[in-house]
Amino acid sequence: MNAPKNPEADGNRRIVVKVGSQVLCDDHGALNLPVLGNIARQVSKLAADGWRVLLVSSGAVAAGAATTTPAVQSVHNPVVRKQVLAAAGQVELMRAWRQHLGEHDLGSSAGADQPQRLSDSPPLSEHAPLYLSPA
Repeated sequence: MNAPKNPEADGNRRIVVKVGSQVLCDDHGALNLPVLGNIARQVSKLAADGWRVLLVSSGAVAAGAATTTPAVQSVHNPVVRKQVLAAAGQVELMRAWRQHLGEHDLGSSAGADQPQRLSDSPPLSEHAPLYLSPA
């Protein structure tokens, strides 16, 4: 039987960094840009040390809430309002990540992938309803 392959031996060191809204947002719910910059710096250091980093970020709803208009606040259905906030906030969140990661040559112009996925719990599947209402 062959010995298990050491992922570090051939440069396949991988790490997932999950950053939640509580870390990314200030006391008022807005994105805390210095925190994003600090995380980008740490991700850059990991990449320079040979790690392949997958950055998973929450914060779209919070970012959307910080940029909301009275029209968004007038949406009475809480599920739909959260979806609108997430969609609006995703634009701001990705802009902020692009800026801060780009300062460390980790942006899409440096060949780094920046895929996006807006998801909700439970995970989406063909059997899950499209809209979930609070119990």
